Amino acid sequence: MARISSYAEKEYKIFLVRPWHSPSASLYPPIMDGVEYINDVIRIMERVLGDEGFEVRVDEKVFTPGLTLRENLHREIFDADLVLCLLDGLRPNVIYELGFAYGWHQFKQKNKSATEDGKEADAPSIVCFAEKNATVLVRNLYPEPLAVPTVDGQRARILNPKLEVCKMFSDNADLLISNYDRLDLSGSLERELRKLVKAFRGAKSKQTIVRDATKSETIDPSDSSLQSQDWWQLYQEGKYVKVVNRLQKPKDFGERKVLALSLMKLGKLYESISIWNLLLEEADDDKSGGILFHLGICYYAVGEYSTAESYFRQALEANDNRAQEYLDRIGRRTQRRGPIYGETGTGTGT
Repeated sequence: MARISSYAEKEYKIFLVRPWHSPSASLYPPIMDGVEYINDVIRIMERVLGDEGFEVRVDEKVFTPGLTLRENLHREIFDADLVLCLLDGLRPNVIYELGFAYGWHQFKQKNKSATEDGKEADAPSIVCFAEKNATVLVRNLYPEPLAVPTVDGQRARILNPKLEVCKMFSDNADLLISNYDRLDLSGSLERELRKLVKAFRGAKSKQTIVRDATKSETIDPSDSSLQSQDWWQLYQEGKYVKVVNRLQKPKDFGERKVLALSLMKLGKLYESISIWNLLLEEADDDKSGGILFHLGICYYAVGEYSTAESYFRQALEANDNRAQEYLDRIGRRTQRRGPIYGETGTGTGT
């Protein structure tokens, strides 16, 4: 398991979809390629949003070697409260990752309505950013970026065409786009980010949902080996990052449980689910209810209510009565929104 930084304790998680740019790898320095400013954009986003309690996760810093691109994307988008997409350059990886994010969030986008606290529906799931004069980066697809061969053997000049979202996306009616100015990068981008923070502030993050559900978690006497007690002490002191970074190879049930709970507290739900599933395989009947409950909470936090309902029902059958409260919540959502997502077999699953 990869080590995590203190940024994991931020209230909200953002996954940033962006075009790659490496000045040292440019095909035609010093000619501008259309996204030469993008690394500055990312630094401003990390600074401004970081100060507001957002952890901005960028692929090169968080993708895990050994996992496929799809697996890394699934983890990041599953855990994220918000996906930001930099459209500048309209690179193929950006289109793929934006489509992946929309596929995952389509249910929430189509079913926005008032929730129990009345605020969650106002918070966006995906927001795109683009410089007001952004172009589509095509020049570096050619061996000679300022000229391309023609059928008669001549050379034709090529320029990056302007990024026109209305033409380049077949359906952009629900695409939220913020524009900024590269000539006033810091000022214009900060203004757009402040608007985003204001719109998002007050919405419940996935970490908040998890914290509310696990705030009364206590140590199980049957797991009270000396080593487990040490980890539980760190957990109860709120030192979740320290637990995750130090407990890389848990040895017993108690250690795996405290690791799974710590990951949940940090909003690392994708990783937490894998550990709960391992615990479920080795759990006795008297422990299975709690594991099923926590699996239900993970899926409830990310909006997979059909899957969450299944786990909560199993938890209730295994005598974990905490599940009833969440079954009631899902029932109220069902009454407001119609059938729970997934009942018709169209859910994304995990």
